[in-house]
Amino acid sequence: MKYLYFIITILLVPFLIQAQNVTVNTFNGSLHTGANTLAETFTFPDDNTQYESILMHFSLGCPTGGCDPWDRVAWYSVEKEGDVFEIARYVTPYGNSNCQWTLDVTEYRSLLQGEVNLKSYIETWSNGWLVYADFEFVEGNGAPIYPYTDVQNIIQDYDVIYGDTLVAPLDIDLPEVTLTTPQNSIYSILRIVNTGHGQGNTDNAAEFAPKIHDIHINGQPTFEHNLWKADCGDNTCSPQGGNWTPSRAGWCPGQEVVPTDYDLAGIVFPGATFTTQYVLENYYNFCSPWNVDPVTFELYCTPSICSAATSFNNECNYNAGTHTQPNYKISIQLISYGAQPLIATATPSYPINYAVKVSPNPSNGIFNIQLTTQTTPSENINLTVYNIQGKNIFQEKINHQQLQNHRLDLSALSTGIYLLEIASTQGKYIQKLVIR
Repeated sequence: MKYLYFIITILLVPFLIQAQNVTVNTFNGSLHTGANTLAETFTFPDDNTQYESILMHFSLGCPTGGCDPWDRVAWYSVEKEGDVFEIARYVTPYGNSNCQWTLDVTEYRSLLQGEVNLKSYIETWSNGWLVYADFEFVEGNGAPIYPYTDVQNIIQDYDVIYGDTLVAPLDIDLPEVTLTTPQNSIYSILRIVNTGHGQGNTDNAAEFAPKIHDIHINGQPTFEHNLWKADCGDNTCSPQGGNWTPSRAGWCPGQEVVPTDYDLAGIVFPGATFTTQYVLENYYNFCSPWNVDPVTFELYCTPSICSAATSFNNECNYNAGTHTQPNYKISIQLISYGAQPLIATATPSYPINYAVKVSPNPSNGIFNIQLTTQTTPSENINLTVYNIQGKNIFQEKINHQQLQNHRLDLSALSTGIYLLEIASTQGKYIQKLVIR
C-alpha cells in the first residue's frame, strides 16, 4: 500500500509544483484631477512567454469630496521607445465607485515585460477619481500557442472631428497607411477601438448615432465596423446616477470598451507590405456653427434644424453641455503573433496630410504647424496660402526641421476661410484655415 501511495505521489508532482499565477500591482489609489495623465514605471516579469494569458483588473475609488458625477472617457497606455500604445479603454460611471472591470491584455505581452512605463488618463474635471490597476499573469496547462506578439500603432487620434467638414483637420476619411507585418510572424489582426462623443447634433452624433464604418485593405472594402453598443441597460455597473441606459456609439457609462478584432489570415501574409484605411460613414452636421456659406460666412444652421435633430437642443453654437462637437476617439493597431521573437519592421508610412497638424483652427490668424508622426519630409517644404477664390496671397519655404514646430502668422489677413497648401515630394496637402 505504501508503494502505491509513492507511485501516486510521483505522478502528481508535476501538477503540485506547477508555477502559480503572478500578479503585478500598479496604480493603487492614485488621484486623477484636471484631466491629468498619471505615469509611473513598474516592474513586470522579465519573461512572460510561459503565461497563457494576461488579465488586467482595474477599478475606481472616490477621493475626498466625492466621485466625479459624470461619465468620462479613460484609457491606460504603455510608453515604449518613444511610442505610446493604448492597451485598455473604459468610461467612468455616473458617480458609482463600486465597479470593477477586467480586460484580457494578452495581445500586449511584448509591452508588459521588464520595466514598464504605464500611463493612466481620465478626462475628468470635477472631483476626480482614484485609480487602481493590477495585472494577473495566468499559467495555463501548457505553453501558449503564440508566446510572442508585436504591436504597431496605425492610428491613435483622440480628436477626430466628425461631420464639421469646414473646420475638420482631416477629410472625413482617415488616411491610408502603409505598413508591413513581421517576416517571422504566423498571423496578424487589426484591432480597432473607437468611441463616439458629442451630442445635440444631426443624428445626435457622435455619441448617440449608430454608424457603420469600412475597413479597406489594399484599397478594397474588406470589413465593416458597426459602431454601436445596444446593451448599456444590462451593464453590471449599476445603478448609476445619470442617463446610463441608452445605447451609444461603441461604449456605455461605467463599462470597459471591448476592442473589435479583424483576422487578416488569408488576406495579409507574414512579411507582406499592405495598406489599410478606416473609412468613416458619410455624415454632415447641419446643426453646427460651421454649417455656413464658405465664402460669405452666412449661417445656414437654424434653431429649427437643431430642434428637428434632437428634442433637447435648438441652438447652433456649441455650449459645452447639451450641444458639443461630434468627434471620435480612435485607436487602430496591427497585432502580430509568433512562436519566436518577432523581427521588428519599418515604421508605418503616413501620407503628408496625416503627418502634419495645424492648430488652433479657427484662430486669430496665428497657426502652429507640427509633425504628428515620425514621417519627416526629406527636403524643403513649400507653404502656400490661397483665398477662397484661389488667389495665391502668401508663400513660404521651410525645411523639415522647421516643420517640427512652425509658427504661421496670417494675422494681417481679413477674417474668412483660406486654403493652406503644404507641398513636398510626399505629395500635397490642402488644409482649410479659418480666421475669425
